[in-house]
Amino acid sequence: MGALAELNCAKILVGVIEEDYVLRMGLIWNPYETLIANQEKLLAGQVQIIGLLKQLLKGETAMSIDLTKIQAEIAANTSVTQSVVTLVNTLATEIKNIPPSNDPQTQAALDSLVATLQANDQTLAAAVAANTPADSNPTPPSGG
Repeated sequence: MGALAELNCAKILVGVIEEDYVLRMGLIWNPYETLIANQEKLLAGQVQIIGLLKQLLKGETAMSIDLTKIQAEIAANTSVTQSVVTLVNTLATEIKNIPPSNDPQTQAALDSLVATLQANDQTLAAAVAANTPADSNPTPPSGG
């Protein structure tokens, strides 16, 4: 419970105790009046507490995580990652399939592009592997 809710609950209880004391110290003390007064105070306090609990529940609901948004973002991210891997692999393959050039500078540039694309693919794959948690409960192989 939040500090404000705890403070309000404490005020309610202190009010009931103070009223009981005042009634007991009065000239005429009627236990039934004290009982009724205390019941009314407690009921009012309970209504306030219920209101505070409703506020807390609203706040908790507002703060809860919307998993569907996170799942959609992961799916989109996965799709983009797969597209990048496909693009890098396709480009590397297309560059490799260019007929060898008689010009040494052109051939060196093509070889460099292929090497760069392959290195980028390995970097991306390493980043995915490094940021994927290991399964702490691996599924045992089926069969046998």
